Amino acid sequence: MSGSEGSAVGCSEGYKAVSRRLIVQPNGSLSWSQACLFLGLVCVLSFGIAGVFLAMGYWMIFPFAGLEMLALALGLHVSMRASRYREVLSFGPETLVVEAGTGNLEHRWEFPCLWVRVTLLPPSGANSRSRLLLACSGNECEIGACLTEAERESLAERVRALLAEQKKQVLTSGQQQQRENWNAIQGLVE
Repeated sequence: MSGSEGSAVGCSEGYKAVSRRLIVQPNGSLSWSQACLFLGLVCVLSFGIAGVFLAMGYWMIFPFAGLEMLALALGLHVSMRASRYREVLSFGPETLVVEAGTGNLEHRWEFPCLWVRVTLLPPSGANSRSRLLLACSGNECEIGACLTEAERESLAERVRALLAEQKKQVLTSGQQQQRENWNAIQGLVE
């Protein structure tokens, strides 16, 4: 989880100015170049050993070494693709926009800051994980599924705090607007 302003998910521009933005992403410590280097080194080692056996006449070792390297390459590809997943939570003056996707925007939810509920559901079984939900008027989305339990709890607290701050700002600006309207009415009456 990070609080930076950039995003790998193509954030849409169809909403008002953003005051805060949270980016939730899985811990992916292996870069694409490191994954390619790892795959190359393992291929050299595997095909080197298979080549020695091929020279000794055990030709069936070589195709199986190739299948193993293909399985490793596919596994690395799936893992690296999953590490590109992002959830971008944008706190606007009146709305919370959640955008999620793997490299591209795949899902988008918009919630009014005054009415959104943040719910951390406990694990339903011994091997399950908790779920962090944002909900309002029958519309809900799960956030932080890629995080650990402690990170998910921290995210829930952070989102609640930011929503409370947004609510306070909206209510304060509403009271200020009411005062201005009242003063304008008083000016007309006099």
